[in-house]
Amino acid sequence: MDASCRLSPEQEREIYQLHENDPSHPGYRTFLSKLTDPLLERLPSGASGLDFGCGPGRDLADLKRRGHHPIGPEGSASFARMARADTECEVWLQDFLALDLPDGYFDGVFANASLFHVPRQ
Repeated sequence: MDASCRLSPEQEREIYQLHENDPSHPGYRTFLSKLTDPLLERLPSGASGLDFGCGPGRDLADLKRRGHHPIGPEGSASFARMARADTECEVWLQDFLALDLPDGYFDGVFANASLFHVPRQ
């Protein structure tokens, strides 16, 4: 990602606190677009995307709303249930240290606030 797209930790924290992580809040949409737009600009329309660690499905819903076909591997059974129910997307309950993903299937990978949840081996 181009360095001009990155925020400092202080800037990110300040902006993050303005919208309280509410997907319906315009500030959240602006915040998220800085993460998703650089990826989506490189994906063909209707691309198959992996939302790694999709949680309750917030970003799955956004990717789907933008015309893509996201799939979310998730490590938490309760979050996986919520994401399936709220987005009607495919959500795969996965152990992040033993992922079972099809080769060559995804056009792009999105991982917003998920990698720090992966346990160290």
